Amino acid sequence: LAAQRISGRFGLYLSPAAFNLHPEEFLKNLYPDPEDDAEEEEAVTLQLPCFPRVTELSITFMGVDLGLPTTDTFAMLTKLFISGVRFTDGGEEISQVVSLCCPCIERLELHRISGLRWLTVFAQSLVSMVLSRILVLEQLLVAAENLRHMLVDKCFVLSNTRAFMFLCVPALEQLLWEDRCPEVIRHWMLPSCLRSLVVAELELNYLIGAGGRSNFARILQLFKCVDTLRLEFPTSQVRI
Repeated sequence: LAAQRISGRFGLYLSPAAFNLHPEEFLKNLYPDPEDDAEEEEAVTLQLPCFPRVTELSITFMGVDLGLPTTDTFAMLTKLFISGVRFTDGGEEISQVVSLCCPCIERLELHRISGLRWLTVFAQSLVSMVLSRILVLEQLLVAAENLRHMLVDKCFVLSNTRAFMFLCVPALEQLLWEDRCPEVIRHWMLPSCLRSLVVAELELNYLIGAGGRSNFARILQLFKCVDTLRLEFPTSQVRI
């Protein structure tokens, strides 16, 4: 009832501590096996209304199925932060909201999202995008002519299909990449020179999940000129 009146910032936060679960149960709740759906009880769904006057929207709600409004407009929204939720449609709603319902969005951050397999971001106003620990992403399409900062962290590592990525980001200045490189990459209008590029090899546990090879070097081949390049490799003790 208050959604139409709220202006400025709005946040909805449920602490992970509210779930008194063992680590294995928590991970199963956050990243459920689709084959177990028939055996599980009906999931809790949070149907988010539209907030036409909100400028910053933050949702942290561990393990809930999130429904988004796709027919209304977040007319003043500049920042969208979502963490811990599940999408049951593979990513259709979040793609539609970001690309069609948020004409002023400047910052997009998605963290620990379950069920997000396809993400399409067509947003001229977008300046910064952070995608972190989505794990099962299969397709990423980004066309944002004003995007300057982009971070991709462990989003493709557990995808079982041939992953695809398309980039059209002519104004990109900073790219931070710690992930498995998609098998298919297409691009159009990339910047002639990046200001900063950080490419990190996956930690061993994620690298095993990615089949033992991240092929992160392919990201380097996308850019002919970089002002600052940083390569990171994890160090750990190995017992033989």
